[in-house]
This record gives sequence, structure tokens and C-alpha cells, in this order.
Amino acid sequence: MALRAAVITFPGSNCDRDMAVAIERVTGTAPLRVWHADAELPERLDFIALPGGFSYGDYLRSGAMAANSPVMRGVKQHAERGVPVLGVCNGFQVLTEAGLLPGALLLSWLLPSAIVFILILGGCYLSYEGAEKVMEKLGGQKHGVTVEDEITDPAAFEKQRVNGAIRTDLILSAEIMAITLNEVAAEDFIVRAGVLAIVGIGVTLVVYGSVALIVKLDDIGLHLREKTSAAAQAFGQFLVTSVPYLLTTLSFIGTIAMLWVGGGIILHSLHELGIHGPSDWAHGLQHTVEAVTGGLSGILGWGTYAALSALTGLALGFVLAILIHKVFKIGITHGDH
Repeated sequence: MALRAAVITFPGSNCDRDMAVAIERVTGTAPLRVWHADAELPERLDFIALPGGFSYGDYLRSGAMAANSPVMRGVKQHAERGVPVLGVCNGFQVLTEAGLLPGALLLSWLLPSAIVFILILGGCYLSYEGAEKVMEKLGGQKHGVTVEDEITDPAAFEKQRVNGAIRTDLILSAEIMAITLNEVAAEDFIVRAGVLAIVGIGVTLVVYGSVALIVKLDDIGLHLREKTSAAAQAFGQFLVTSVPYLLTTLSFIGTIAMLWVGGGIILHSLHELGIHGPSDWAHGLQHTVEAVTGGLSGILGWGTYAALSALTGLALGFVLAILIHKVFKIGITHGDH
């Protein structure tokens, strides 16, 4: 029996068609396309998907208005019967507003001590990713194809790069939400939910909005080059020419940022667990620099702690990379031996 899936569309959804195409390609059967105002869903469904986008323009809170659409009654009923429900990006926000995904808030309610260990895991991952990039730049063994290698399969290379970016963005987003949750753990449930919603909107608009713009810059440049205006053509050519350099610069900055954030999370989390030595040492050097630098004390003190955080992340990442690739042989292919 063919899988019977449904894709829900809200006013402002912009990935519903892509999701429907993806489901059809995977399952061989086109999913049902359901409008948000439909009061009922078909009785037998094997899978329900809520796409990304900006439902109702994301007014009030992301997904808050969509969560009250008539179709959501049917979604809840199917979820209660055990039908898998997938929410992607804005769809996830709709499910959260509908009360179907209370997990993140329950964590701070039932097991608040687990948050710091989640932060440590994320900090370790960011440190490892950053350190591995540094090791490859210094001539270390590469794990996977990089932009400096000859690309024999562009489609596979693009998939590898996209998957890596999605994985890192997912970890960064989870870390941001975990840090936020840790900061407001003492507040009541409503305050925590509101703060997480606001931070989630900010991450979506600022971080992913910027990433989407950067990814499309070369397409914008190609489009402008086809215009009749000489100024538009010149600016389009500038974009096409400069994007590779921009991406290289952002890659360098991103590596430093991963080490800085990862190391900083580790120092802070160890302090939370009662291991004060590393954090106290870093703060001690920060205060020493501040004491001797006068008017620049604020900037140089902050820079000192950021640099020490990055070095902490680099050292930890080196250790993790050696353990993963040399001891446990993870990520080593036959050709690497």
C-alpha cells in the first residue's frame, strides 16, 4: 500500500511545493496538498508535513496565528493517534505554538541540570570543527573534498558542503537556544516560552536571512549583468567577481568564530559544574590586561578573553580530532591509510 502523506500550506508558506516534490520522489506517490482553512484531514494518513516559510507573515510570534488554523485540529488528532508529523523551520514553530513540541521547555522544567551538558557537547563539536579546518590548512590530512581540491563530482561536492553547513547551523542554533534557556531557567514557564520565541525569531531573521542573502549574491549578480543599465551591469559583475573572495573571508572568520564560541562555552560550562580553574585563569588574564591598558581596557580585555576562549577551543578540538581520526579511525577511508 502506497504511503499516504499530506503537506499543509498556510498563507505565507514558501517551501510547500518543494516539500511535496521531495515526498513524491522518495515515496513514489504525490502527497495531498491541504489548505490551512480545511477543517478536516482525510481519515487515513501515514505522514503529515508542515513546510517552512513565513505563515501569516510571522506576525505576533512565529507560527502563533497558523497554530490556530482550522486544519491544526486535524493535525493534532492524527498526532495523538501516532501519525508522524514533521515541521520544518516555520513548520516547527507552528507545531511548537500548537503545543505538539513541548520538549525544549520540558527539559528546563524536569531536568535543568542537563542543559549544561548539552552546551558542553555543542562546544566540543564547534571546537572540533574549527580545529579540523585549522589542521587541514596547516597541511594535515583532509577528511572529505575541499574547495582547494579538484572537483570531479560537482553535485556530490555541493551536497557534502550543504550537509556540513546545515549540520553546523543546526548545532549553533541549538546552542543559542540552550544558552538562552539556561539564562532564563529560573523564570516561570510563560517567560521562558516567550524568550525562546523571541530568540528563535531573531536567529531565523538575522542568521539565516544573512546566509540566504550571501548564497544568492552571485545569482543576483548574474541577473544584474543582463540589465540594460551600465551601472547595473557593472555592479552585477562586481558581485560575481567578489563573491568567491567574500566566501573565503567568511570561511576564515567562521573558523575563528567556531573556536571562540566553542571554547567560551566550554570555559563557562566547566565553571557552572564547579571546575573554576580554566575560567578563573582566563578571566584573571583578562583583568590583568584591562588594568594596564587604560582607555582601551574594555576592548583589549574582551579581546584577551575571546582569544583565550579560541585557544581553548583549538586545543580541545585538536585532542578530539586526534581521538576521532587516529584512535577510533572515524572518517578515515581506505585511500587515507
